[in-house]
Formats: sequence, C-alpha cells, structure tokens
Amino acid sequence: MYFDALTLAAVAQEIARRALGGRVQAVVQPDDLSIALEVYANQTRHDLIFSAEAAHPRVHFAGEKPRRGTETPSPLLLQLRKHLVGAHLVNLRQPAWERILELRFQRGDETLTLIAEIMGRHSNLILTDAAGKVLECVKRIGSDVNRYRVTLPGHPYVAPPVQNRMPLPEWDEALLAEALAKNAEIPPERVLVSLIRGLSPLAAREALARAGGADPARTLAALRELFAPLETGTWTPAVGLEDGVIVAYAPYALTHLPEYRSMPSVSAAIEAYRAARETADPYAAARASVRAAITEVRKVLGRRRGSLQRETVTEEGMNAFLEKGQMLLSHLSQVKKGEQTVTLPGWNGEPIRIDLNPKLSPVDNAQRFFKAYQKARAALEEVPAKLEELAAEEAYLAQLEADLSAAESRPEIDDVLSALAEAGYVRTEKPRPRAKTGGPLTFRSADGFAVLVGRNSRQNEELTFKIASPDDIWLHVRGRPGAHVVIRSGGREVPDATLRYAAQLAAWHSTARDEGSVQVGWTLRKHVRRMMGGRPGMVRYTREQSLLVEPAPPEQRETSEVSETSEG
Repeated sequence: MYFDALTLAAVAQEIARRALGGRVQAVVQPDDLSIALEVYANQTRHDLIFSAEAAHPRVHFAGEKPRRGTETPSPLLLQLRKHLVGAHLVNLRQPAWERILELRFQRGDETLTLIAEIMGRHSNLILTDAAGKVLECVKRIGSDVNRYRVTLPGHPYVAPPVQNRMPLPEWDEALLAEALAKNAEIPPERVLVSLIRGLSPLAAREALARAGGADPARTLAALRELFAPLETGTWTPAVGLEDGVIVAYAPYALTHLPEYRSMPSVSAAIEAYRAARETADPYAAARASVRAAITEVRKVLGRRRGSLQRETVTEEGMNAFLEKGQMLLSHLSQVKKGEQTVTLPGWNGEPIRIDLNPKLSPVDNAQRFFKAYQKARAALEEVPAKLEELAAEEAYLAQLEADLSAAESRPEIDDVLSALAEAGYVRTEKPRPRAKTGGPLTFRSADGFAVLVGRNSRQNEELTFKIASPDDIWLHVRGRPGAHVVIRSGGREVPDATLRYAAQLAAWHSTARDEGSVQVGWTLRKHVRRMMGGRPGMVRYTREQSLLVEPAPPEQRETSEVSETSEG
C-alpha cells in the first residue's frame, strides 16, 4: 500500500498550506466510497478528494474538478451537504505515525470533524459532531463485524487501536542491530515493517537501498532521512517507473526503483499514479460496471441485515409482552375498552404501565401482546440462523469483489458477472454461460513441489474439491477473501521453505496483498469441507495451523493450466 503514514503527513501539510481557513462551497460524491470537497481558500478553489476504496484509499487535491458519479445521494453525502457547506476548515490533525487524518470544520456555533481512516480494506470516512458522536460514515460497521469499534450513526467514535510498534525516535543503533540479528532468517525489509510504527514496505525498501544493505547504523540514518520532512516540511515527492509505466508514488525520491520522476506535490504524484492505473487497465469500464452491480447487491444485503436486526427482540423484551398479556387477562375487571393506558401489578408485584389500543377490547389487547410474544420468540430462534446465512452471502460477495479486482482479462470479468447471475444477485437479458478462463495457476517451489493457486471462486472450488488430493496441503489467508492454494505433496513431507512460499502466494493472491504481514492458515485438504448451503469456494476447515508471512509475487510461473483429476 503506497498511501502510508508518511504520505498522509505530506498531504496533511499540503492541505494546511493551501486550504486551512478555507470555506467549503460544495460536496460531491465521485463514487460510492469517495467524496470531494470544494474548498475556497486564498482566492483559489481547491478540490479535495477523500476515498475509502480498498484497492487505493487516499486523500489528496484533485487536478481536475471531480464529477458526480452516483445517481442516488448517499447518507454521508446528505450529512456533509447539510453540515459542511458554508463551514470553514479551522484545524487538521494526524495522530503520530498513524494513517488517520482529522479535519475540523466550524460553521457558526457548530463544530464538525471529518475523519479519514486510510487503512486498506478497513478504510472509512466518518463525520462526527462536537461531542464525538458519529453522524454518518461511508461504511457502516456494526457489532457483528467489529465488537471493539462500532461505527454507526448515533454511536461515539472510537479510534482504531494504536499499532503495537515503536516509533522511529525510540530506536537507536544498538536496538536495531539486536532486532536485525534476532530475525536474521527474515528479510530485513519485513523486520523493519513489523517493528517500526508507520513504516510501509515501500519506505523500508527505499531505506535499505539508500543504506546499501541492512547495516544498522546506515539503515537508521536512511530512515531518519525519510522521516525528517515530518519536522522540516521539505518533501521531495516522486513517482517510480518500470518500463516507462508509473508503478508507485511517495513523498520522497524512489531511488530503489529502475527509474523515478520528481513531482511538484504529493497530490500530483498520487494523481499521476491513479491516472496510470486507469490507463493501464483496458477493461476499466467493464470492471466498473460489474463493481457497481456488486455495490448494489451489498446495499440490498445491508438492508436485509438491518431488517433482521430490527426483528430481534431481547429475551427481556419478549417476556415483557407475555407479562403484559397475562396481567391484562388476570385483571380484566380493572380494564375498560377505550382506555389508552392502564397500570397493573406485574409478576413481581411492582406496577407496570401497559399501552393499549383503545379500539380493542381488554381481551383483544391481551391477545395482541401474546401475538407479539410469539413473534418475538420465533425471531429469537430464527434470526441468528438467518444472520449467519446472510454473513455467508456477504463473505461470498466479498470474494467475488476480490475476484473482480484480480481479473486480468475480459473473460475473467465476465466470469464474475456470471457468478453474480447464478447466485441470483443480478438479472441478465439472457443466461450467461460461464466464461472459459482456464484453470488454476501452477507454480514450482525451489524444492520442486507444484503449488496451485485458484484465480477466482469457481477455480477455488475446482482446485479444492476436484484437483487436490486428500493429503495435499491446503492454504488460505485467514478471515479475508482470496485464493485457495494447494501444495501437491504426492505423499512426501513438505519442507518449511515450500510451505512459506505457498503461504506468500496465498497472501499475494488475496485482498491482503498490500499489507506488511498476513496470517495464512493451512491444513490438509481432507480437513476442508464445503460450507453447508454455501456458494462455490466457500469452505470450513479444521486442524488449522498458521504462518505469518509477507505477501510476495511469484518469481516464475510454470504454466497457466492444470488438468482436472478426481479426488483420490
């Protein structure tokens, strides 16, 4: 992930220099996960982009005026227009070494804060009031998704937990030398990322290149050189190129890449990288169409989840219906038709207030509460199972979105649309046959083992249940959409190096590709079972062990196809 804590710091200083004190004139929504503020400051109009897109979350000034990209205004857009238009940007803050930016706005007596959390797939845009209560967010996160951090309107905002790593100023040469020595078997880039707060893999690679290796003194000096602009403000933004194509950006010179080009600002570097990505994708329009379909399905599932949660009544609330019904029947002589409320003794003798329908008789009012009790009891028994089924649907949708992001051809994009149609999520004018996209990828480890990687949910299904043998090793990133990976062991013992190689492939072919370290679970294929009622590629597995690895691209691919064989 290129948008790291250093990049955010450079952007924050650029915003402070160009737009602090400015007035918000308009808010638009370029896509479902992005917003753009038009800020007038220093007699100039500035367009500020905020995006929580998982593949490239970011904050930066736009080179061209953003256009509206959504037909229906989102709840966040409506709240931003209500509270921020006419407000002035009075302050901004980035918690030290974190990928979080807080922009405080003032309009009369009203204080609002727009919080941009730029954290890969966990990215979010959140608007809070002066008391820190969430007014709205681009991604609503309930307790069923994250018990520690509920991000919903009306709830207090809770910041992400601080990284469990030491910031650079606390490191000295002796500490770094000891850390590198203790982890000598691990690539030094990974060691630096896992230990130093706010350091991304890109920055670690740049520091090691400037140091000429993993010498502790030179590496520490190079790191301090990269972090120095936090105090001086003298950033040197650049884009990195390979074969003339922009492949990275940073607020510092990318000397470790084959070629780099200086840019006038970090926003300009981000814009150049973004434009190169869109130009490099010849299937951008087709991909965007399918992604829009997935977004609509996600909204439908979200509404279904909200409806189910509203149906759920606590056991205490359910029993309250029963108590009221019984008390009405027990004290019919004290209740008259036409009354709107009555107070009667409850089960414990304490008085309870009962709201009545004045058009109904006392007996019919009691029956009304008994029916409410029966409905609540049924929901209490049925809703958890329905929520579990819904969670499985949402997980499959996340997998299809990962398939779409990884698709490298038009047939692979069409394959995702076909999967959506087969699952009943979308309608097509005529049945779409499955696109012929080949089979799983095959790689060869240094120890000579074939390692197979599914490219989408359909291939995951085929690889796991048609190609793999029971004693092959099966791997998958824990808790994230991604590829099923199989090591064809042929009854042989699999060396640790091959296991780690396969785990790195699993991490690379997942939505965790841009993260510094990833937990990959593995087990024998015979311990993997299809999820009951699940979609293709959805599984449950037991006897899991795990590896912590850094995502790594394959050095060499042996072939793009494997033959299907029946499970042994």
